[in-house]
Amino acid sequence: MPDCAKSDEMRLREQISALKAAWAVAQRAMVEVEEVNGEEEEVEGQGRGRGQGHPRQDQARLEEAVLVQELMAAKEEKADLKAQVRNLRHVVLHVLH
Repeated sequence: MPDCAKSDEMRLREQISALKAAWAVAQRAMVEVEEVNGEEEEVEGQGRGRGQGHPRQDQARLEEAVLVQELMAAKEEKADLKAQVRNLRHVVLHVLH
């Protein structure tokens, strides 16, 4: 395997690791938010049925989930674009030599 292919593979592996780490951070943040919201709902919503949280809290959780999904999609797209750039660069270098 040529050195440039090995370095591309290593960069791709690093990006995958970075995305996995970002995903883990997002997951931990979601768990923390859910725990905090759960505690708030217990205090504020005594007497309410299960799953019937405060509308503002529900909306905030929904918005947060959407933002996390958009962030992950943007990171995926960024990784895809970088891979395309690397592939194009490799093709151009191959054609020039």
